[in-house]
Amino acid sequence: MGGEKDKPSMHRYYTRLQAKKQAQMRQLLEAQQAASLRLLSARLPEEEQKKRDIQTISSLLSKCDTAQNKVDRIEICIELFDYLYTRPLLIKIHDRFRSVVTQKITEFEKEIREERQSLKMGRLNQSIAKWRETAHILGLFDVLEEISQRLKSLL
Repeated sequence: MGGEKDKPSMHRYYTRLQAKKQAQMRQLLEAQQAASLRLLSARLPEEEQKKRDIQTISSLLSKCDTAQNKVDRIEICIELFDYLYTRPLLIKIHDRFRSVVTQKITEFEKEIREERQSLKMGRLNQSIAKWRETAHILGLFDVLEEISQRLKSLL
């Protein structure tokens, strides 16, 4: 019985790990936004920018389609939503594109709720590695949800 007291509770461990991962993801998002703003300040001619936007979005979508695991897919979605957030005219001017983005955000919101519930209901006898993976995914979901809400505010 004395040994059980020495073990940290999974909730406390999970919370510290999640907070660390969220801080790392926020720093990543801030760095991406700063880089995006620097690129925007360069002011490419409109046609070049349009081609670049299409190329960037297409590239991210194809990466997402070929992602090998859930973590990679979530990170790519975060990158895509962040790109769209830094380029608000893309979703404000093009009605069809805005509609698709809105639909994807709605799908992700549902998927995030279901996945969170599933991950939180995981077996108690999971390995530490599995708990870390779960915490990492939940942290990514938090970041994805946050950037989705920001993007949704532009719609």
